[in-house]
Amino acid sequence: MYIHIGGDYVVSDRLVLCIVDLDQVHPHQTDMKRFMIAQEESGRMEYIGKDIPQSLIVTMDRTYVSPLSAQTLLQRTVRNTLGTREKHKDGHVTMLQTPIDQQNLLKGHKRRKVDPHR
Repeated sequence: MYIHIGGDYVVSDRLVLCIVDLDQVHPHQTDMKRFMIAQEESGRMEYIGKDIPQSLIVTMDRTYVSPLSAQTLLQRTVRNTLGTREKHKDGHVTMLQTPIDQQNLLKGHKRRKVDPHR
């Protein structure tokens, strides 16, 4: 699946290594500073739009600075990769990841339980 990361940019969710909330990056985090400088110097840093950057999307080959919040991007990623969610009375959540999972559910196979507090 593909994720819209702002502007005219769409990336494959298979290439995304991490999404960083730039509001949570502090000046004393030298590793992050060095990483961003290295990406910029190597020409792999891509700025999406002119709005205030809110997130950093690190992919296999590029790093994107996006005006979309990390929360929004994460929700888009989860929605694309997890598919249908079912919440049950006892609090657990069942994830039906693919059409095959949905077919197995119809055939009576066990559902996968996921802790809703993670």
